[in-house]
Amino acid sequence: MIIDLDVCRPEETVEKQMAKIQEEYCEVRLAAERATRDKSAKNRAEVLFELLDLMNAVQTAVFQEYTDDEILAGCQYVNSKNFVRGYLLGEEDE
Repeated sequence: MIIDLDVCRPEETVEKQMAKIQEEYCEVRLAAERATRDKSAKNRAEVLFELLDLMNAVQTAVFQEYTDDEILAGCQYVNSKNFVRGYLLGEEDE
């Protein structure tokens, strides 16, 4: 995977970090609405940037609350669950 986001300084509390995630989600929605109306490269890039901001806020929340071992186990669980459900991209999808 090519996504390489650094963990940011978290908000003071988990509740504030969750509010940050919600704020970033709203920014994604607004950017996507703009890109739907005007399919310019600039608007398309804005959607990407906002999606990455959202991912970063979620990643920061995960690292704020969980150990590396818990995160690894959680990732393995979610990947296994998604594999069983047929959600993962296969080589033929790439």
